[in-house]
Amino acid sequence: MTIFSLNDYGVGEASPPGESLKCELIYLKAFEDGQHLAQEVSTWFRWYNRQRPHQSLNYRTPDEIYYQTG
Repeated sequence: MTIFSLNDYGVGEASPPGESLKCELIYLKAFEDGQHLAQEVSTWFRWYNRQRPHQSLNYRTPDEIYYQTG
């Protein structure tokens, strides 16, 4: 599995699994406890799949690809 992260120009780039999550969330926030961490990770993945365009998907979101009809 490859995760794509945004570069300085807002364009998705391939990175090793979990690197985007770590760089964009884990390293930037302090978490009160494991429940807070789990909540923030869940929120991040919703954003990642629903709102964040991916270069490998022609600048569409994973949800757009998954739910497209045709």
